[in-house]
Order: sequence, then C-alpha cells, then structure tokens
Amino acid sequence: MGTVLGVLLSVLFAFGLIPSDGVGRTVKTPVGPGVPRDINTTDLGVQNATLIAIYGFNNQSNDIFLFKVHRIHKAQVQVVAGLKYFLYADIRRTVCRKGKPYNFKYCSFQTYPPLSKRFTCHFKVWVASWKQSWKMIDLNCQ
Repeated sequence: MGTVLGVLLSVLFAFGLIPSDGVGRTVKTPVGPGVPRDINTTDLGVQNATLIAIYGFNNQSNDIFLFKVHRIHKAQVQVVAGLKYFLYADIRRTVCRKGKPYNFKYCSFQTYPPLSKRFTCHFKVWVASWKQSWKMIDLNCQ
C-alpha cells in the first residue's frame, strides 16, 4: 500500500498537482486530483497522447490519405484512474496514403487546394500506465 501511495504522490508532484515550496513541504492549491489543468503542449505525455489521437482519427477516417497534427492549441491533463488528456488541435491531410509504410516525419502536408483539407479537433485520451494502456475515448472534429 505504501508503494502505491508513493507512486501516486510522485505523479501528483510531477504534474504540479501537489506543489512544493522548494524545501519539500506541500503548498495548498485549488488544483487537485479530478480537476483538469493546463499542461505544456511539448510535454512528453501530451506528445504521446497526440499520436494515439491521430492514429485513432486515421483509423476511423474513410480518407485514402493520412492526417497528422499541424498545431496543438491547448492541452490539459486530469488525474483520474490514470491520466486523461484533453487536446485541442488542428490536423491536416498529408501526402502519405493509408495502407503503405510511412513515417509521419516524412509525411508532408498536402498543398494542392483540391487535396488540402484541415480540421479543428478536440481529442480525449486516457492512459493507465500501470496497465501500459493508452486509449482514445472521444473525438470531435469540425
């Protein structure tokens, strides 16, 4: 039980949900478990959640081309039974076709107007690290 509590406290400290005054004492804050909070879009967890989200979008899309994230506008994280990421991003169609080997690094965006397509999306991704499980739980694109 002590190990589980230690891991939970480490996660809460790492995400700034239990801030320290620099001497190891906790500082009271209105943010806590269950409350979504803003997180840097360059955070590794956000980047991983973004990959899960775009893979989910591409799997659900009937498009012959893959889409990838063009810009993440905002990211939030919520401590639940695991972590839930809320991502607000623009995605665009790439030149890479589905069903062929690809690396997103080399999939440039379509520039030709009939083929260029973009959406603004809100993704929700849940992660349970102890299960090594990442799952897109909601997708809304316009």
